Amino acid sequence: MMPLSSASSTNMTTTEIQAKLVEKYKSSDNARIARKKIQEIALIEEENCSESNTSKPSCLKQLCILTRRSSLNICRDIGYFWLRIVFYILVALSAGSFFFNIGTSNYAIFLRGKFDGFTYGLMIVLPIGGLPFFTE
Repeated sequence: MMPLSSASSTNMTTTEIQAKLVEKYKSSDNARIARKKIQEIALIEEENCSESNTSKPSCLKQLCILTRRSSLNICRDIGYFWLRIVFYILVALSAGSFFFNIGTSNYAIFLRGKFDGFTYGLMIVLPIGGLPFFTE
């Protein structure tokens, strides 16, 4: 690279000096090496992108990962998970105490059907609160 003479560089504007430096750099070995490295990196990235597009996880794998994430999110949420467990225990104890030792008569069989309906209804309705986590 030829140094600019001090006499010619003092008469040049900043734009002219920048243009001359850019022109010198473009024709230098450093610029050629940099262009070659950029092309190599671009080729490597293209190969990595094409490989990643062909290997997508299966629907079952995605479901397992999302279910695990959602379960972890629910377990960390005290207001949702742990208080709901306490609520289930309290409902089970109260329902169990209402229908404890009801006997074996025809009316007792009717009460057992009510108890089953109550229990299944509660077990179906209460977990629905967890569905928004799966849709997220």
